[in-house]
Amino acid sequence: MTIQKGVYLLFVLFQVLNCQTVDVSKRVDCYPEPGASQDSCQSRGCIWTEAPSGSPVGTPWCYYPTESGFTVQSTGTNSFVLAAKTKNPFGDNISPLNVKYSTNGATLLLTIGNDDRYVPPVNIPKKPSTSTESLKFTSGNIGSSDIFSFKVTRASTGIALWDTSIGGMQFADKFIQIGTYLPTKNIFGFGDHIHKKMKVSSNGSLCVQMSRSCWNE
Repeated sequence: MTIQKGVYLLFVLFQVLNCQTVDVSKRVDCYPEPGASQDSCQSRGCIWTEAPSGSPVGTPWCYYPTESGFTVQSTGTNSFVLAAKTKNPFGDNISPLNVKYSTNGATLLLTIGNDDRYVPPVNIPKKPSTSTESLKFTSGNIGSSDIFSFKVTRASTGIALWDTSIGGMQFADKFIQIGTYLPTKNIFGFGDHIHKKMKVSSNGSLCVQMSRSCWNE
C-alpha cells in the first residue's frame, strides 16, 4: 500500500498599499476636507505620510500617487480618448474622456470633456488672433507609467506654462481636478478671498475659487 503525502501550500492574497512617497512640493491633496486620517486616506486609494519637519504650512499628509489619472485609449488628429485608471474619491470619473486641441491664429484651443457636456452660452470672439508668440501642445506619460499628461509650452522660450505631469487628474460630473506645476512664483490676485498681499504665496497655500452659486428656491 502506497501512501502519497501531499504538501499543500496556502497562498494568501492581499493588497499591498502603495507606499510611494512624493516630495512635499509635488503632493496633490487627496483629502482637502477636515477629518483626514490614515484609514480614511488609504480608503480613497491615496498615500498617507506625515509632512517632514520644516515643511510649508498646508502640506497635505494625504495625497495622490504621482501616477494617477487617465490612460490613452485611442488617438486621432490632435485628439485623444482617455480611459480612467485610478479612483476618484468624489464621484465616478467620466470614461471615456475626450481631449482635443487646435489653433486659431496664435491662440491654442484645448478642450477636455465629451460632446454632451454643458457649455455656457457665452459669445466669445473667435477671430484668429495675431501675435509674434505661439504656444505648443505636447503629450506624454508620467514617469515610466502609462498615465497621460500634457504640456503647453511657449515656443520662444520652451517654458512650460501648463504641465500636468504632477499627476492627480480627476474628471467627474461634480469634481474636476487638473493639477499643474507652476511656471513662476509670481502669482497675483488669485482666489475668491482676501489676500494680505497682492502676491499669492505658492508655498502650500489654499486659494479658494467659487465653484457654485446657492440660492433659496
